[in-house]
Order: sequence, then C-alpha cells, then structure tokens
Amino acid sequence: MDGVNKYTYSTPLDAAQEGDPALWRRIESQLPSERCSAIWRGYSAVWQIADKELRLVSLRAANCRSGKEIPLSILFPGQVAPVKAQWFSGELLFERGPEVPGPCGFSPTCPSGYDVLIFKNGKQVRSEYRPLER
Repeated sequence: MDGVNKYTYSTPLDAAQEGDPALWRRIESQLPSERCSAIWRGYSAVWQIADKELRLVSLRAANCRSGKEIPLSILFPGQVAPVKAQWFSGELLFERGPEVPGPCGFSPTCPSGYDVLIFKNGKQVRSEYRPLER
C-alpha cells in the first residue's frame, strides 16, 4: 500500500473459493500434508493494488518451516500473474499506528486505527480510516 508492504487481516482469496469450489481443490492439491496452526489455511498470499485494482501476485504453500510457490497458472488456468481479483468485493484492513496500550488478542498493544480499502469486483471504490474502538 502506497509502495510499502503491509499485512492485511483480510482474506480476499476466500471469495474466489466460494465462487469456484474447484479452486480450493486445486490449491489443496499443492499444499503440504503437514500444516502449521499459525498458517491454518496452509498458504500465504501476496497481493498488489495497482491502478485501483486488487491483484494476486503469488501464493506460497506454508508449513511453518518452508514453502514452495504455487504457480498461479495451476489455480487460474489461462491467466498470468498478477491475477486481477475480480471475484473480490469487500474490505482490506491494514494497521495504522502509533500503537496504544492493549490488550488486543494476544498482543499487549493495539494499532491506533486501521486504513480500510473497500473493493467492488476487484476495483477499489473508496478508502477510509477507522480509529480503534474501545
């Protein structure tokens, strides 16, 4: 976001799997049998926002020790990376500091708020800031 890599709490690939149940089978066929509870889906994804479009750049199988890149051509036949996430309508949340005393889940601190990007069919339609609610 804004040229900076950030983590999101959102899972835009879930919407694609709901619309295409065979997609999950293609993903699962590439995942290791040994999973890690920290990455319970079995994969991590890298996303890009360019020209107000959400794009899937890469997907990596993960078992907490290592992971191989999963070719997007296996998951989305006929498409090349980055894949436009036209299936996604929803929000991406990104922490925005400074941190304030928590607790927040297992963390002793919380972000002071969130940058929220709202998408419709893979296109960013607006953005907003949401302060932390207490």
